[in-house]
Amino acid sequence: MNDKVLTAPAQEIRYCNTPDDVRIAYTVTGQGSPIVRAAHWLTHLEKDWESPVWSLFLHDLSRHHRIVRYDARGTGLSQRKVPGYSFEAMLTDLETVVDAAGFEKFALLGVSQGGATAIAYALKHPERVSHIVLYGAFARGHRFLIENESDQKLYDATMTMIAEGWGSENPAYRHYLSGLFLPNGTAAQVRWHTELERDSATPEMAAKIFEAVSNIDIKDMLPQVNVPVIVLHQREDRVVPFVLGQQIAALVPGARFVPLDGTNHLFLPNEPSHQVFMREVAKFLGDPPYKENDGFFEEHVRKLDSAVNKVEQHSVYRLFTASSRAIGIASAIVGAISVALVWLFG
Repeated sequence: MNDKVLTAPAQEIRYCNTPDDVRIAYTVTGQGSPIVRAAHWLTHLEKDWESPVWSLFLHDLSRHHRIVRYDARGTGLSQRKVPGYSFEAMLTDLETVVDAAGFEKFALLGVSQGGATAIAYALKHPERVSHIVLYGAFARGHRFLIENESDQKLYDATMTMIAEGWGSENPAYRHYLSGLFLPNGTAAQVRWHTELERDSATPEMAAKIFEAVSNIDIKDMLPQVNVPVIVLHQREDRVVPFVLGQQIAALVPGARFVPLDGTNHLFLPNEPSHQVFMREVAKFLGDPPYKENDGFFEEHVRKLDSAVNKVEQHSVYRLFTASSRAIGIASAIVGAISVALVWLFG
């Protein structure tokens, strides 16, 4: 079955090398003022561009901006075999891609863990950053939510699940993360997300990334930020609790906070949060007002819905869902761990 659910304009994949000789894949799309998206967990330049989750967001943003995206080391189309993963490496990847793209001054978009990378970059290179847009971001990783032995056991269980179940042919082992990131996603969106887990990184690399992200701590950097910042966050985010977005907004001088009414860590094409995000970010960046009724949104969603319907009617997809329902014990185990993860993270 073809994983591409939307016919999208072609994008050109480019490569650059970091100072520690790691090959990073990046792409530049769209026209207008530049925005650089700091890498976050689970990206794949090709699959994201045509996915039922990210495509509307990326295409909509590219209508008014020149967007730079890249896959972090060890993930997506970037070099897969790397010696290690750290917050310093995340910052190095961003610095390398920005230099390769040739942008002198730009806005930074930090989604989830990318928010911390964006903040660190802005403090190190303040002359190059015009604005920072944060969505679903946090200043301190999951390690800092551990308060007792029970919390530690849950954290260790998560590491074990990622290391042993990531990329498994049994979808039950990968489904629990999709349940957190996209609790209101359609069957096709959830399936795409679970497949992205396998396509974006190996189990070993996924575990290394999870550990590095869990140890992020840039809280002390926040009061030092001296560029305009907007923080947007879903009220019922199960991966990064709403209060963590509020914390960033409270500690960054002059930051603007925009609550979004939603549950998914990644807002979906049919959610009101998408248009609220686009409208607020356009206002923040000084763009022309976001045109909500120009037909682009409706046409894109229509194409997505049509493609998703075709996927869901495919015989292979029906066999996949039937097989998934048949996995009783494994699903029960994963479901229990999902509940534990929600309790740990939120």
